[in-house]
Amino acid sequence: MDTLYTLVSKISGRQILCCPGPVQLHRSVKHALAQTQLCHRDNAFEELQERTAANIRTIARTDEQNHKILFITGSGTSANETAIVALGKLGRILVISNGEFGERLQNLADLHHEQADRLVFRWGQAIDLKQVEATLKKTRYTSVVIVHHETSTGMLNPINEVTRLAHTHGAVIYVDAVSSLGAEEFKAAEWGIDAFTTSSGKALAAVPGIGIVGITPKLAKRIANVPKTVQYLDLSTYITYADKYRQTPNTPSVHALAALEAATARICRLGLGQYQATICKRAQQIRAALQKMELSYFDYGLTTSSVITCVRRNERLNITELLQYMRQRGIVLYGGKGELEGNIFQIGHIGELSSLTMWYVLRTLKAYLDTHNYTNDAHERSIETPLVPQEMHHAA
Repeated sequence: MDTLYTLVSKISGRQILCCPGPVQLHRSVKHALAQTQLCHRDNAFEELQERTAANIRTIARTDEQNHKILFITGSGTSANETAIVALGKLGRILVISNGEFGERLQNLADLHHEQADRLVFRWGQAIDLKQVEATLKKTRYTSVVIVHHETSTGMLNPINEVTRLAHTHGAVIYVDAVSSLGAEEFKAAEWGIDAFTTSSGKALAAVPGIGIVGITPKLAKRIANVPKTVQYLDLSTYITYADKYRQTPNTPSVHALAALEAATARICRLGLGQYQATICKRAQQIRAALQKMELSYFDYGLTTSSVITCVRRNERLNITELLQYMRQRGIVLYGGKGELEGNIFQIGHIGELSSLTMWYVLRTLKAYLDTHNYTNDAHERSIETPLVPQEMHHAA
């Protein structure tokens, strides 16, 4: 196994990042990261930013008439906070949540605004559109906020349907697509999404460090007229600099943007459909292997994400011990977050993961199970994971 790891690590890098971000990088992204040397006030940077924005629009299924693309140096949270700060100034916000990252949006809204309400579902519970509609009828909201891929549970939320409801009741829609954009179907223009955010270091397969905001010109114009209450994360300032100067207001992470341009250009060259199909096929192969190992995972049918697989704990499976065992062999998996901590582990499918790499990951997981005498009767006594409905526990 050590000899095999040496071989795989030479191909993949020192660690194998089998998690929802950061991810393994393609050699073209590493090259851009290493070779870039630009001044951020130079024309070359402006052209780099515009190329990257065009790539993002292609991946988000939109165009320049429908969405401006803005870059913020920071994680996906920096983009989320920038959007939340701006939207809250327009009026009352409704945050729809069914997991850890929905709760993070709730916390940001509560921090910055007094007029922020919550519509909360259990972790892993499908969003009830009738309940969303009833809430929008009862109270007038200016903005509706929702996560596309709830990474804590691996569930995709019904963005198209929620957008229709928001617009019917006079609200704009803001979608956190931080972990989904690139990997999952996302039609920003066709669905009528008013604002969305994403991040460089997840399904777009670049290095962390760039938060991205997409916003319609109409909404951008509304935001430009609200009072400025923050400095670094003021969305209207980013809009002004992009429109007037083709720049960012503050010194950006130039190297991270160059890596993002390389990564998104590669997705566009491959074709978005082919890129997403590769991630989906990888997820299917991993899940088939998990079934052979008698491991069950969260399966929501058509709303199961291709980004990650959330694997359930059973009575003989110690998640902390498993993660340590895998890490010692060069493989980084994630444990559960929040109320799922200690009850699941996550295998990520995004990034530059070769067939050889994934074979090694699955072989190492099987070796751990064999070493710890994992048997069929242990599978039969698998432990109920809290907060996720029973029908979502088992593989189809």
